[in-house]
Amino acid sequence: MRVGYVRCSTAEQNEARQMKMMEDQTVEKVFVDKASGKNVDRKDFKAMMAFVREGDTVIVESMPCGGKEKSTIPYQLLHLAK
Repeated sequence: MRVGYVRCSTAEQNEARQMKMMEDQTVEKVFVDKASGKNVDRKDFKAMMAFVREGDTVIVESMPCGGKEKSTIPYQLLHLAK
């Protein structure tokens, strides 16, 4: 399954551009958070991590910096298979 994750920093920001990219990538299930990118303590990010299974493909528009810390999205995504 193709699973997407969309994040906007604030409720005022619009996720339309990212949602269009998910549609273009034929993503079947999209999780959306409107929260700070400071850490991974986000409702839909946690839900996505619990949802994905072996063989799924996770689609994100871009990878934020800071991938070495366990509290960041890149670290969490890169270590899904472990």
